[in-house]
Amino acid sequence: MLQAALKFEKAFDRLGEEDKTYNDDLAMIKGKPTTDEWNYVRSLVPFLESYYDATLNVSGSLYVTSNEYFHVIYGIACNINDRVSSPNPNDSLMASRMKMKNDKYWGNLSNINPLLFIAVILDPRFKKKYVFFVINQMYKGKQCTDLKERVEKALANLFNYYATINNNSIEKAKRSSQVAEEGMTSGSRANFKGGDYLKSKFRTEEDMEEDEVQESELEQYLKAKKVPEHDTFDILVWWKMNEKIFPTLSLMARDILAVLASTGSIRICFQY
Repeated sequence: MLQAALKFEKAFDRLGEEDKTYNDDLAMIKGKPTTDEWNYVRSLVPFLESYYDATLNVSGSLYVTSNEYFHVIYGIACNINDRVSSPNPNDSLMASRMKMKNDKYWGNLSNINPLLFIAVILDPRFKKKYVFFVINQMYKGKQCTDLKERVEKALANLFNYYATINNNSIEKAKRSSQVAEEGMTSGSRANFKGGDYLKSKFRTEEDMEEDEVQESELEQYLKAKKVPEHDTFDILVWWKMNEKIFPTLSLMARDILAVLASTGSIRICFQY
């Protein structure tokens, strides 16, 4: 509505010059729009557009939204922060008011669910480095440090939990195959040679040492090259294709990315 009205700014001014009824009707309310009011509307429209686009983006149900919520929330917050120091007094005043409301919901870090950040870390186009870049942009000092530590801890705990689940499944499969192998090789134990025993112990110890210095699956994923951004990228397909490389993380991604960012309709969001 405001975008349409801006296109007819000159027409409204001309109408005020030629139609006395128009002026009389508006005088009963507040009068016809002034130049300052038109400028205010012109500053307001970009803000409202960003909120409207954000609501459309995160209220979808036919595509993954949990990894998009972070970009929307902090993209808007960063835009507001930049406009607070705008030389345009209309922009600065409006941004200051919006910042107060935004901080009411997002200023208390203890109320922010770490999954908001982990969902983006599990997006191979961004990962942890991008998440920490945004945190550095939005928070300072102890707030910034505490939030990054909280995200790190939540990510590690979640990974360890899913690793336990994944390892239990692998161990069950191994035990099943070992039972079958023992039935096939039990008759050859009489041919065991003494020298083989030492070799076997050496290989076992060597494997254990390699496991100790080997990077975890999470570390390998975070160090791997990021996937280029493009419109056709499907994050669910990517994790499906890479589940053998990152079996534990793929389990995490399956559960976390299935969460909808919002369950409210767009009408409810703009009702009040």
